[in-house]
Amino acid sequence: AADVGIGLEGLEGRQASLAADFSLLKFMHVRRLVLWHGRNAYTRTARLSQFVIHRGLIISIIQAVFSALFYFATIAIYSGWLVVGYSTVFTMLP
Repeated sequence: AADVGIGLEGLEGRQASLAADFSLLKFMHVRRLVLWHGRNAYTRTARLSQFVIHRGLIISIIQAVFSALFYFATIAIYSGWLVVGYSTVFTMLP
């Protein structure tokens, strides 16, 4: 989680708002800012979790098809390091 500075312009001047990441005129605008960025963070997290689940399904389906073709023998098609490498590269793409 990142820390974000919100500066409000008030009686003391604009020093806080000039040094902040976001500058607001009134405190009532904080709610809209938090809801907007919260929604963006939620959609990014949901998209990444769907991507990770999709990645796992691809590995599982390929393993199931391979196992079915060889009379359901318990042979791993991928070694452990290959799965880790695939997961790392596939997650770095988006």
